[in-house]
Amino acid sequence: MIIETAMQLLDEGGIESVGARSIGRRAHYHRSTVMYHIGSIGDLHRDLWLHVAGEVAAAAVPTLGAASGGDWCDDAASGIVTYWREHRNRMLFFVDSDIRMSDVELDETLIRRLYPGTDPARAAIVAQLAFGMLGSVIDILDDLPPDQHIEAVASMCRTAIDHVSREFPVG
Repeated sequence: MIIETAMQLLDEGGIESVGARSIGRRAHYHRSTVMYHIGSIGDLHRDLWLHVAGEVAAAAVPTLGAASGGDWCDDAASGIVTYWREHRNRMLFFVDSDIRMSDVELDETLIRRLYPGTDPARAAIVAQLAFGMLGSVIDILDDLPPDQHIEAVASMCRTAIDHVSREFPVG
């Protein structure tokens, strides 16, 4: 309930609107109860970041390991653009946060879902690169007219896949 409430507040007003007091008011909990469950605001931000990472990954690449090459980039781009349009503040928090993929331990279940059948070490590198690319995606989405969003993100996806394939060959 606390994370869900924090996500609603994040959608409505950005990360500045997410705090123990605002979560408590919305969820009808005392501030101390919220703090007991979240630990610190830093812990809450980390939990939110991981939650958004999972959502972005699920929206963009629900079956990434099933395809090779750039065949799935149109679907991934559509998922990213849709998520950005519905949850802009979440994506802005995700890319603007001081939290980085290297600072957190990637959830093994998330890695297995994103990259089934892939070596976990390679999958973690690919995930770091993919999430790192989202800042550039947001710049594209802010700068281009909406009718060009999916095509531009798909093109960026294909370029990233080509780069990863060259730098980290399978086998």
